Amino acid sequence: MSHVLTKQTIVISIKFLSVVTALLHLKFFVGQDQSILFEGAFRPL
Repeated sequence: MSHVLTKQTIVISIKFLSVVTALLHLKFFVGQDQSILFEGAFRPL
């Protein structure tokens, strides 16, 4: 029984992570100023 609960927890966490990632991408593309800041942070050159 605990094995099934573990599988459900993993599936729920994966769905949660995918939703959070989608929201971050939306915020990333909608916020032009933030995207410039992120580009500057990830590309120090």
